[in-house]
Amino acid sequence: RLSRFLSSYLLKQEFNSLVALRLSYTIKNNKNDYYKAFDICNDSKNQGDITPFLIYFSNIIEQSIDSLVEKIDNGIDRLNKFRQLLALKYPNKEQKRTADLLWYLIQNTLFSTECLDKAGLANIMSISVNTVHHYILDLLDSGAPIEIEKEGRKFIYKLNIDKLYYYLQS
Repeated sequence: RLSRFLSSYLLKQEFNSLVALRLSYTIKNNKNDYYKAFDICNDSKNQGDITPFLIYFSNIIEQSIDSLVEKIDNGIDRLNKFRQLLALKYPNKEQKRTADLLWYLIQNTLFSTECLDKAGLANIMSISVNTVHHYILDLLDSGAPIEIEKEGRKFIYKLNIDKLYYYLQS
């Protein structure tokens, strides 16, 4: 774990924090191969040669970057589709705030690991928490697939992204 932390820290300095985070995810999904690379290096026949591990680790970094790029590209494609659907569902200026709120929830769902609460949405949209509350209630009344969960003392909001396609097309 310390090795992964140090590796992620150094990669963050050289690349990007997203690459460092994705590295942990990639290693977790390939844990057996990761430990096998250590075992090869620790084998007495290798006499302390860490070349196999460095080759393996370089490949893991490359896999992490490739999967991150793929995830971002897929997210951007989906985001663009949602942008078009939002424009069709909410063409009027009076509905702009409703569309904006959904837009921020869509982005958060596609690209973030943390959910938004009313205060976070209010801050992003430069409106009051009470106003956000009313927009969320209106969206829920209209059938928007917003899921509400309690996290500590606050409520967080997530979109069911698959159901959102159908909601925006109705």
